[in-house]
Amino acid sequence: MQLPLNRKVLILSFLAAAFLTFLGAPFHKGRFYIHGEDSSSGNLEVVLEKLEQAEQLLSGIFNYLPQENFDIIILDGVWEMEAAFGLGPWIGAFYKDFKSYLQPIETLMKREMLERIVFIEYAHYFFDSYTNSTCPAWFNELCSVYFCTLYVDAVIPLRCEHKFVNFQEFSNLGRNMKDRKLLDAFYFYAFHFARFLLAQYKTNPFSDLINAVHEGAALDESVRKTTGKSLQVIFEEEFLPWLASK
Repeated sequence: MQLPLNRKVLILSFLAAAFLTFLGAPFHKGRFYIHGEDSSSGNLEVVLEKLEQAEQLLSGIFNYLPQENFDIIILDGVWEMEAAFGLGPWIGAFYKDFKSYLQPIETLMKREMLERIVFIEYAHYFFDSYTNSTCPAWFNELCSVYFCTLYVDAVIPLRCEHKFVNFQEFSNLGRNMKDRKLLDAFYFYAFHFARFLLAQYKTNPFSDLINAVHEGAALDESVRKTTGKSLQVIFEEEFLPWLASK
């Protein structure tokens, strides 16, 4: 899960170096550093294996290998996510600036979420590196979840209880993350919005658009060049009526 930049995240990012120092020497391999859990449990090897699998998949698709270190910090308990970031305990992980904060590994395993969460967090890291951190948070989340659904595990709810009425509501990831109904709705709409773009415009949001951002173009500018319309117009005037008809 990726959160847009805000004051609280800036403060947390400022403190991150001190926090990692406090945790002591990490368990690591290559660019992957895992902090906060005893390596004798064997769980960290599982996390590393899942990270390497995610990297092999995405680097193969995009012909790109990130060079930045990726820190994964394992939280002590499920409620620490709320205490540290103001996010509900249903959030499996939080990503910012090449660092991911995960719920306890045992908790994710019991909820059968570990592989899914590790893949999505790696994907956030991958797309941040690939686009030099210029990809909008909501689109990074959309891409990460879409690939996870295709190759790892379904993330998308079959239905959602909330309806977005405009693009601004949908793309406000910071707000949507803090309410479980809104977050479920975001995943539902994001997955189907990707399907809509593929079907209606023959545009692959994960090659054409993300590659354009990789090359320095703004996302909306890339969409306009490809479709002749803005993301907002496509979402509100075409996609929402299409989704309502299904």
